[in-house]
Amino acid sequence: MTAWTIATNTVGEAMRKKVINIFLLVALIMIILSQAFAFFAAPTGISTQAGEVGGVTSASRVEMIVIKSMAFGVIVLAGLVMSIFLGTDLIPAEIERKTIYTILSKPVRRSAYITGKQLGLAMTLGLNFGLMGLAFLALIGLKTFSFPYEIAIGVLIIFVQFVMLGSVALLFSVFLTRNINAALTFFMFVVGMLSDFLLSIANQTGESVSRYFGWFLKAIHVMIPNFSNFNITNPLIHPQAMQEIPNFYRHVFLELIPYGLVYSAIMLLLAIFIFDRKEM
Repeated sequence: MTAWTIATNTVGEAMRKKVINIFLLVALIMIILSQAFAFFAAPTGISTQAGEVGGVTSASRVEMIVIKSMAFGVIVLAGLVMSIFLGTDLIPAEIERKTIYTILSKPVRRSAYITGKQLGLAMTLGLNFGLMGLAFLALIGLKTFSFPYEIAIGVLIIFVQFVMLGSVALLFSVFLTRNINAALTFFMFVVGMLSDFLLSIANQTGESVSRYFGWFLKAIHVMIPNFSNFNITNPLIHPQAMQEIPNFYRHVFLELIPYGLVYSAIMLLLAIFIFDRKEM
């Protein structure tokens, strides 16, 4: 049994979980309903001639901003729940059912088992993000009659972010219980979202006592995944704000995505190292 076989089996098992299906369904409904919320949030009483810029009224611009903001928020929330739930449940569930002993009794390396689980987690997230992304793209495309490539980029960024978080949860699941794992993974996500803020505090420390605290904050900045770097939906929601990030596409495809993939690979190697030495 290869890592790919384990990964495909993992996807099938994960997609049969009611929690994943419920969150996916709710997320799709909320993305579709974002248009209704945007209709009520859009300003009224604006004349087309006075508010029109390039054929788009001010009300339409506000409506698009509300739709994008709400849809991105729903995808982030769904991704957070799915990545933590899958990462904390995949291995413990097989230990409880004792199916892991049957798998490992076959000529299957433990490294292949962990690799298959992480690959299956990423594929499951990819399937769910793909469905949410398609609904988002269809909604925006039908309103603008164009392909919203910035939406596809935003969904891709969020996907890589939560693949990284899922790899952290999968690492913790090798040696922690579900509840502790879920709490610690969520804590790392919150701290990771504050990573740049913590680094700015570390750079402002100057006294001898606070200098060691600054080193501690810098260590946290390096070890904990920097999720704050992935919080760049603002220029995707407001295209005119794209100038805030110089070389935006270079930043996404040559910095953000490689960072997420490399960090996930490091978490995989640590999980393999620990699992190889774990007594079953």
